Amino acid sequence: MTEPKVAAARLPTHYVAAHRGARRLAPENTLAAFSSALAQGAVALELDVHLTLDERVVVIHDDLLDRTTDGSGPVWALPSDDIKRLDAGSWWSEKFAGEAIPFLEEAIELTEGRAVLHVELKGRAADLLAGEVVKIVRRTGSESRVIVMSFDLDAALATQRAGPELAVLPIVGGKLEDELGFVQATGLRGLNQAVGHWQQETVQRFHERGFLVHGSLINDPKKLKEFFWRGGDMADSDSPDCFAPGEG
Repeated sequence: MTEPKVAAARLPTHYVAAHRGARRLAPENTLAAFSSALAQGAVALELDVHLTLDERVVVIHDDLLDRTTDGSGPVWALPSDDIKRLDAGSWWSEKFAGEAIPFLEEAIELTEGRAVLHVELKGRAADLLAGEVVKIVRRTGSESRVIVMSFDLDAALATQRAGPELAVLPIVGGKLEDELGFVQATGLRGLNQAVGHWQQETVQRFHERGFLVHGSLINDPKKLKEFFWRGGDMADSDSPDCFAPGEG
């Protein structure tokens, strides 16, 4: 398989994406959390997306509404108008009462000229969600600052088919026997895996082929520094102490 050309030069390196926004300062995956992260110096945000009943892309982590809103049931079972009326802030603090679940377009607009977005695909209907995300990214002209990711390999592959110009990374929870072989076989643009699984030699081999190296979730500043020292490109973190760009 021919290795894809990755526009890695258009993305910053050695940076941390605020995981679900500044979720230690505001309710996760809301505009308040994203604004707080930007105020803390974040140059990238990680967020999660699902499809509503009427096929709008909304920013929420769980399949169910119950944990982070005053609603209940699966996200896909409600139309977007009903989703937008839910309170996604009171569960975290009354200070954020009335905070709404954002549309993906709102997160893109908020961060225009300010941050890279890591968009993680969640839920069902992988092909449909992937296609809708690609449409939104193209419509907003955000191709150069969006990386799409998913634990669902089918969803990642569907995104790459729909938007071959985008950087798409699979997320792998376990240890792969051959990280480079896996990425080359999929035709995707890199790999998101636990920081402890990245060895310096593997990072070098990825970079020689233009692939992106993502260190998954890191909340320890020391481990983050070590990961960047090994050549890692990007990671996610819940800790505002880690949001500022790293050195390297």
